[in-house]
Amino acid sequence: MANAIAAVSDGNKKKLESSEQLGNTVVHAGRNGVAAGTALNSNSFIGSIPPSIGYLSKLSWLDLSDNKLSGSIPVSSGTAPGLDMLVNARHLNLSNNDLTGSLPNLTGMNFLSYVMLGHNHLNGTLDLGNSYRSNLMLDLRNNSITTFRQDIGYRNKSSNSGVIVGATVGSSVLVLLLLCAGLYAFHQKRKAERVIKDNSPFASWDPDKGNGGIPQLKGARCFSFEELQKCTNNFSEDNSIGSGGYGKVYKGALATGQLVAIKRAQQGSLQGAIEFKAEIELLSRIHHKNVVSLAGFCYGQGEQILVYEYISNGTLKENLSVSPTKICPGKENIFSCDWENYKPSTYRNLQMIYAGKTGIRLDWGKRLRVALDSARGLAYLHELANPPIIHRDIKSNNILLDDHLNAKVADFGLSKPVSDVAKGHISTQVKGTMGYMDPEYYMTEQLTKKSDVYSFGVVLLELLTSRVPIQQGRYIVREVMEAMRNSGDPYNLNEVLDPVLRSGPKLQGLDKFVNLAMNCVKESGADRPAMDEVVRVIESITQLNLHNGSASTSPSQDEMFRNDFYEPHETVESDLYHHVIGFSNKAEKYHSFLSIPRSSFIPAFHLSFLKPTRYSIGT
Repeated sequence: MANAIAAVSDGNKKKLESSEQLGNTVVHAGRNGVAAGTALNSNSFIGSIPPSIGYLSKLSWLDLSDNKLSGSIPVSSGTAPGLDMLVNARHLNLSNNDLTGSLPNLTGMNFLSYVMLGHNHLNGTLDLGNSYRSNLMLDLRNNSITTFRQDIGYRNKSSNSGVIVGATVGSSVLVLLLLCAGLYAFHQKRKAERVIKDNSPFASWDPDKGNGGIPQLKGARCFSFEELQKCTNNFSEDNSIGSGGYGKVYKGALATGQLVAIKRAQQGSLQGAIEFKAEIELLSRIHHKNVVSLAGFCYGQGEQILVYEYISNGTLKENLSVSPTKICPGKENIFSCDWENYKPSTYRNLQMIYAGKTGIRLDWGKRLRVALDSARGLAYLHELANPPIIHRDIKSNNILLDDHLNAKVADFGLSKPVSDVAKGHISTQVKGTMGYMDPEYYMTEQLTKKSDVYSFGVVLLELLTSRVPIQQGRYIVREVMEAMRNSGDPYNLNEVLDPVLRSGPKLQGLDKFVNLAMNCVKESGADRPAMDEVVRVIESITQLNLHNGSASTSPSQDEMFRNDFYEPHETVESDLYHHVIGFSNKAEKYHSFLSIPRSSFIPAFHLSFLKPTRYSIGT
């Protein structure tokens, strides 16, 4: 507490610093009799009220409310002072403490007009003597006070009636004021909520305003957070099918039975409300068979969730076969593997050389269809969407395959609408995925449609090689260029070609495909083709394969399992293993893609896409 309780001669209150007890300072100030008014409310004082306050004979008001004072209210006894000695006091506020005991006799305080004793633990009767006046304001709430005491020597019947009427009127006025204050606060709160709602970016979607509301978004509906919780089993990890910089993706089943992919933004990825609303409106305008469509969204309860159609066969990256270098580190092909010294887990992965993680083997015809579908989807975004859209993150992980291996462009988390078509580019912070990112965009920070073309060119090279764009300092674009130079034939890519393609029939139109891919990844965007031109070239290659009967149609997965996967050509039974001499493709008479000496022992491995049988090379 401060060193002294300050005197307030002009009637203004002086608020003191907080302290645990009022202490001897009050005694000192009280004996000087200097304080005209003292406000010690809301200071977290503890302990009892010092009787020495009674020495403040000139005190006209005292406010000790909203502290933690305990014990009884001190009254004078002999030479000991008490609060009843404050004969000039008009204002006494001891409310909101922990005071206990009986109420003091305040008959000597004739000038009291404001007595606040509410919210304590006081009991007994209240005796105010001559201080009963018609304008007295009195608060005794939340105590155990039972009645008023009438002093015959000080008041008559009429004065007693006046006090009762005054107390009643005063209490009524207080209740009325509190009611008015509550109504005003409620009105202000509703007004503030209305202002926030009207200024919200989503206000234009409010159906109460007669503007049609959310249904104006084509094909997309607003989901409640509870609805999405239910269909994902409360966003269970068992329902998680992927994750990225935006957040996690969950598989869910709506009440209608429709399967959906639900992208839930994590806290660090939340956009502003304006940006999120703009993204929803943009995505809801995109409708093309080769672009993943938006099924709905959720923006309540601090959430930003996008709901897309569910694409069953995963990403292109998952469906591409694995490079042999992953099976035999340091080797360019499986024929040069040192099989004797490899662990059984190596052979379990051998299947992925000829089929991706999903077990679907993509031959040349299927890869052309994937390239054509994704090119059409991207061309739609560039040329037919309104406004045109630059995807900014084209990669094999953002191309999805459905039940019939139709490709769809997905994930518009980084997409940008081109509002100024004449300008042709957007100056923006560089974002994207390394290995797919346009070097020109990276250097100039100017995003153009040709930036997407570069990324798509890298995807075309992935379709040829099944290699990761960047790995251990090796860049797919440079690797293909070196392979073309080393072979002496600009279109001979056996050095880097995917084994599935290298072991199959002749690749019709390979030269055109390679030429297109290399044009897409040229350093200068001005030298790259537009996406509609890319579509035309791939269409011509596809037609060439159809005429030669090598392009794939859209078989079911059962047909793909029956026709396209390699099975053992010749086996010799033993107690533990089949001894495999070679493998054949059922579509061909015989093709040995794995030739290993009989003297080399290979632990058994299980090709999960074949019959549940163990195969090995044995002695």
